[in-house]
Amino acid sequence: MENTYLYAYLKIFNKELLDFPLDAVTKKLQVQPTSARKRGEQANPEHPRLYKFTSWLLEFSRETYNSRDVLDPILAAFQSKTAELNQLKHEFDLEIEIHLVVHIHNGSTPAITITPELGDFIAKIGASIYQDTYVYAFNEPKEE
Repeated sequence: MENTYLYAYLKIFNKELLDFPLDAVTKKLQVQPTSARKRGEQANPEHPRLYKFTSWLLEFSRETYNSRDVLDPILAAFQSKTAELNQLKHEFDLEIEIHLVVHIHNGSTPAITITPELGDFIAKIGASIYQDTYVYAFNEPKEE
């Protein structure tokens, strides 16, 4: 049986689909991304689809019923790096988004919490926040 899980990520990209140096972002932030994709790279060796834009992501995921379990690690990783994030945005004309993705199984809905600290951080870096929800069918207990 699958359980409700959430993941959140901070994504850095250029909305005009322009390329930017991923290594410069990693070096400036001193954080290794969980994913770094270059525009024009093949998304999957099995398929011909190419990435449409360059992006740098740091993601956290887990089975949980509280969004803080995946959002707080983003805050911990970047709260002291607002100046660096804003410098990168200016230097390379970048955008920053924070995504929260919720997968609900068997009706077990999580709490969605945006703390004042997270809200302040989002405002300081001029980021947008996105939330997606996927709801899966209930699993009926098997009769014996």
